[in-house]
Amino acid sequence: DGKDYFADLLLVLRAAEEEILITDWSMSPEIFLERETGDPDARLDRCLIERAKAGVKVVSMMSFLSNWIGHA
Repeated sequence: DGKDYFADLLLVLRAAEEEILITDWSMSPEIFLERETGDPDARLDRCLIERAKAGVKVVSMMSFLSNWIGHA
């Protein structure tokens, strides 16, 4: 279910000191990386904003290939 992965990801993102690079074809910034605690700062978007405010360079590159969907 990804529970451990997302919890670890949150720890790594919060520890970033220089840069965070994200590339994906689809991203939900409102996703909670840690659900059990109910911590609103465990959302991906809030975590990235917090790191950016701390001086960490945050880069997100989305790949929009909508015309390729269904063409395998």
